Formats: sequence, C-alpha cells, structure tokens
Amino acid sequence: MRLLPAWRWRGCWAPTALPGEEIEAALARTLELTRDGDTKAFEPLVHVELAELAGQSGDQERRERELLEAHRLFTQIGATGHAERVAAELAIPAS
Repeated sequence: MRLLPAWRWRGCWAPTALPGEEIEAALARTLELTRDGDTKAFEPLVHVELAELAGQSGDQERRERELLEAHRLFTQIGATGHAERVAAELAIPAS
C-alpha cells in the first residue's frame, strides 16, 4: 500500500477545507500505517502535521508534544535536517 506523504496535507487548514476532525482522523490512520514496515520514515512527518493541526486549533501543549515526538523520530532515523528544523520550532538545541 502506498501512503500519501504527510507533507501533501499542507494547505488543508484553510477554512473552506476539510473539517479538523476529518483531517485528524486521516492523519491518525496514516500514522497507524506508517508504524509498519517500509513506511516508518513517514511517521515523524505525520507528527509534524498533527502538530500543525493542534497549533491551528490553539492546543499549544499538544503541538509541542507532537513536535517533540517528530524531533525524536527524525533524530532516530538520522534525518538531521528535519530534526534541526523541528528543533528550531521548539527552540531546543539540535542533536
């Protein structure tokens, strides 16, 4: 099964786009799919998108949690550029 890369969700936050619940449900399903096999590298990208959604809805605590998880996963898989970008959003030192 091919996954739609999480970055393709960008732009869905417009008021005329899908409701946040639908986006969150789609991202939750994508997250489930990324936890298996060859698509694991997409998991941190989904967390970045969940952080964006949380930020758009005003849930800063969840936004930070999702970004921390994305940072941890990017670091774990050696995606240093992505890890540094997320670290900058969190204002934490990059690993």
